[in-house]
Amino acid sequence: QQSQAARGRLEQRRQQQALAWMWERIDAGLKQRFREQGRVKALLPQLMAQVLKTVMELRHALAEHHARAEVIGFVPTMGALHEGHAQLIRDASTTADETIVTIFVNKIQFTNQ
Repeated sequence: QQSQAARGRLEQRRQQQALAWMWERIDAGLKQRFREQGRVKALLPQLMAQVLKTVMELRHALAEHHARAEVIGFVPTMGALHEGHAQLIRDASTTADETIVTIFVNKIQFTNQ
């Protein structure tokens, strides 16, 4: 019975590792697709000017812009980046003082959980 429990734990660990690997591949694939798009590629230096990973980092980065009452463009995405997003980014960049692009992938929508 201990042997069966050990096999179950090993299988569970393998499944967790496979899931983690899958998300790493999805993340890498999304980033690669994004970078290879012609118009997005031209904007990449601007887009990579500052990458923030937490709400606190975003608030800190925008504090100065808020203090000057600047217009902030916001382009939210769900990670499946395409030419439409690139156009929104271009539009926001020409009409706003600062442009924020979010890339959010909801992992739950890709699993059975």
